[in-house]
Amino acid sequence: MHEAALRSSPLAFVEEAAVDEDITDVESHYLESGGEFLVGERTDGHDADRAVVAIGGYLPSEDVTSAVEIKRMRVHPEHQRNGYARRILAELERRASDDGFETAVLETIEPLEAAQAFYENEGYSVVETTEDDATGVERYRYRKDL
Repeated sequence: MHEAALRSSPLAFVEEAAVDEDITDVESHYLESGGEFLVGERTDGHDADRAVVAIGGYLPSEDVTSAVEIKRMRVHPEHQRNGYARRILAELERRASDDGFETAVLETIEPLEAAQAFYENEGYSVVETTEDDATGVERYRYRKDL
């Protein structure tokens, strides 16, 4: 699911990228670190027809007090624009708020215009823009009070 979503984006997919280690060990990286990781499934009424269509998680922020960092928001390309990302994000925000966090932060990059529009529509505001040293791509940091 993660790979399919990235391959359909404007980003180049890198096999076994070091930055993907969190997605290969969700339990220790997210759950044991005080975070959450959600998996959205589509069903057609039968267990055999279940399919993972969306994922997303959060970790307590290392940079912002009482905040979570939203991570790995992905929707399978065949299921985009069906509200899965909105439901995953809303549930992550609800759980973070229930756990006492006051703010959610996240990052996205310049080529991901659909992601930028999505987060802005969900009430996130850009609080910082930086240029990635390695790629020269603009990186946007967003924030939302929960």
